[in-house]
Amino acid sequence: MATEPEPELARALSTPRPFRGAAPGRAVGTLKGLALVIGAKGYKYISPLDNTLHDAEDFAELLTTIGFQVLLLMDTTAPDGMVTKNLMKKLRREFLSTLAGMGPANTVVIFAYMGHGAEYDGMQYLLPQDWGGGEVELKWDGPTLKDEAMCLQETLQQIEEKKPLATLAFLDCCREHVEVKRGDIFGAGGLSALPGPAGSLVMYATGAGQLAQDGEGVNGAFTEVLLKSLDKPLKLEDIAKKVAKEVSEKTGGKQKPEQHSRLTDDVFLVAPPAS
Repeated sequence: MATEPEPELARALSTPRPFRGAAPGRAVGTLKGLALVIGAKGYKYISPLDNTLHDAEDFAELLTTIGFQVLLLMDTTAPDGMVTKNLMKKLRREFLSTLAGMGPANTVVIFAYMGHGAEYDGMQYLLPQDWGGGEVELKWDGPTLKDEAMCLQETLQQIEEKKPLATLAFLDCCREHVEVKRGDIFGAGGLSALPGPAGSLVMYATGAGQLAQDGEGVNGAFTEVLLKSLDKPLKLEDIAKKVAKEVSEKTGGKQKPEQHSRLTDDVFLVAPPAS
């Protein structure tokens, strides 16, 4: 008896152009780009987010113009319209398998998440849309986060174990802290800034304790600036600095992105003109 095919977990965007990136010691045209982009808007038990779907889709589309192979997961691409924990983790496994088959040493990896995040005991968690445990009382305790959310550090470590040329993580989450104490249970909403593994650059859309601001159009302020900067022929660290400066200026200092780089090479997503 034939089995029903599984529904697609994400929309795989086509790559009509070769990857345009560059790095020292790598011949032109030999590098590849692979990205996993997740955007979550409507949550079952916590407040919805206004810009995340536009942010995720527009970011993914821009990456394809640079030559990235992109997997995009959002409310509108997920089966049943819900980005669940199981979907997020299953897609992560498929993403890592794709990376392993691409030749990681010549691949630039991007992981981008637009949605709610939380931190517990020094670990950061990206919240699926069905996270929360109940309508009356949210479960911000560590065991619930470990069981029901996707750990950022674990994700970046699994990518690092494949030994890509460079890994970039863009986290468009608010970083205000909401403390909840019930007996010996303690939790905090929002993300503090933690460095990623060797060979990575991690960029947070806001500074500690700040809310992500809306932009002038359909995108949040951070993604709005990022979309105008990512395809410029600049080193990754220079792009991060440029974005942080422009977002801070655009929001009157209400939102100050942070970046933590452990890159060891001068990597470009778009190669600078030959001198």
